[in-house]
Amino acid sequence: MTTIAVSADLLAVGYTSGTVLVYQLDDSDDMLKFEQVHQFSFHKSAVNCLLITDDGTQLVSGGADTYIIIYDLINSTAEYKLIGHSGAITHLQVVVTPHPQRHTVQRSLLSASVDGFIKVWDL
Repeated sequence: MTTIAVSADLLAVGYTSGTVLVYQLDDSDDMLKFEQVHQFSFHKSAVNCLLITDDGTQLVSGGADTYIIIYDLINSTAEYKLIGHSGAITHLQVVVTPHPQRHTVQRSLLSASVDGFIKVWDL
């Protein structure tokens, strides 16, 4: 199984090998071009889901290995490995809510897994 995530100018592709490739999209001369800008290989098995944050600075991957990896797309590094599910990750979603005391926004990552749990992670 191959999975994809798309933003305004990025395409991320996750493979059964555990590899994630990220491409810069360019349609400046009326033809869509793909230029590979990142390659990550931190999953031990298939990448099941991908998410590119709204600002395009982070990529999140969920794998059959139960791990969630958060990548920094500015520095081309893996920032965090989230461990907490006991089954393959099936879905990822960022939720932005107002912080009740600080009058700022709070970003959270929701993850779903075949273990039947939905977990909430601070970003």
